[in-house]
Amino acid sequence: MARCADDQCHGIRHLGGDAGSSAKVIYEGGEAEVIIAIVTYVPGDATLLKPGAAIFCVAPRKADGSLTASRITAEKDGIKPPM
Repeated sequence: MARCADDQCHGIRHLGGDAGSSAKVIYEGGEAEVIIAIVTYVPGDATLLKPGAAIFCVAPRKADGSLTASRITAEKDGIKPPM
C-alpha cells in the first residue's frame, strides 16, 4: 500500500488494470475509488472540436478582446482532458 502525504489519508491501494487503472484511496471516514488516466499529446485535427466535446486551453486575451490559443487539448475516444 502506498503512503499518503496528508494525515487524513490512511493509504492508497492499486486495484490493477491497464489503461484507465484505478486505485482505492482510504481516508478517515471512508474510501474512494479513483481512475488513473495516462494521457499523451499527439497531433489532432479539427474533427475533435465538436459540440459537447471537453477541451482545455490557455488563451490570453488581446487588447481588442479576442482570445488566441496556441494549443488545445481535446477529448478523444471518451477520454477527457485531465486538467
